[in-house]
Amino acid sequence: MFEHDSLHDPALPPKHLDGQNLIAVRQHPVKVHGQLFYDDSHTPCTATSRPNAKRASLWEVHPVYSMQVCSLLDLDHCQNSTNASDWVALEDWASDPNADQ
Repeated sequence: MFEHDSLHDPALPPKHLDGQNLIAVRQHPVKVHGQLFYDDSHTPCTATSRPNAKRASLWEVHPVYSMQVCSLLDLDHCQNSTNASDWVALEDWASDPNADQ
């Protein structure tokens, strides 16, 4: 699994967290690893307001250190899986030509 490189700015995402890799896993459940951060400088969306950027909460995962992709498509199966190989690091998923991309 990817370990965040402390020599780089932790505010910058790891190189594997790019848009192309995230689009490739959009059908699969993912786990996001990082620090939970309460950001009260933003306003969450309500029934009558839609601030930019649209937010459901003031909580963020920031910085994101890594992501794991479930090789299965069903969220319940992923959550209840006891097979560790069902979860793959995003960088391994992105570099695997046989991954369901």
